[in-house]
Amino acid sequence: MFRIYSLVFIISIIFISCSKAPDFSGKFGYSPESVTPGDEVTVFYNPDSTDLAGSKNIQCIAYLFNKDLINSVDVVLSSNKNILTGKISTNDSTLGLILKFKTDDLVDNNDKKGYVIYLSD
Repeated sequence: MFRIYSLVFIISIIFISCSKAPDFSGKFGYSPESVTPGDEVTVFYNPDSTDLAGSKNIQCIAYLFNKDLINSVDVVLSSNKNILTGKISTNDSTLGLILKFKTDDLVDNNDKKGYVIYLSD
């Protein structure tokens, strides 16, 4: 009997660890919820309720900053249905990220506020 429970427990752990990205609903999100300098951040973007709705070839630019702009990087996006996902590596001096999404003609910069992710110590 103990073996059966152990087997069920192990199989459950395997399925949980193999799960894909967290469920996402909304326009913009990121994971993990609390990002520390040096961490990798996964961003999620759903263009359906934005000016980029229906656009192809959406690009993302991330601006890494501390008290000044550190760097800007192009974020490689992958698509799963209508959700775009990308990964951004931060460094030890990064205090935040500002993201914008664009096509050749259109820009979604969250009404000129950017999509902001603040990092924590």
